[in-house]
Amino acid sequence: NALRATLELGKPHEQAVAIAVLGEARATDAVPAIEPMLAHEYPLVRYFAQRALQEITGDPVAIDVGAPAPVVRRAADAWLHARMP
Repeated sequence: NALRATLELGKPHEQAVAIAVLGEARATDAVPAIEPMLAHEYPLVRYFAQRALQEITGDPVAIDVGAPAPVVRRAADAWLHARMP
């Protein structure tokens, strides 16, 4: 899948577009691939990931994506684990 490959190998601006497309498509199977992007090196990519996850899940992703990446990573992991049954 080109979008999944872009998430893994693309440049940040390409990743942001792939994340947005997956979010608009409400691709529930993409949640595990998008979730790590919440701790991306670029805060703008983090924002797109947060928005896409909210669109896909319908749940708020109450994470400060402007915080340092390790802080965001811990919060994102906690968010994902809280969603799992």
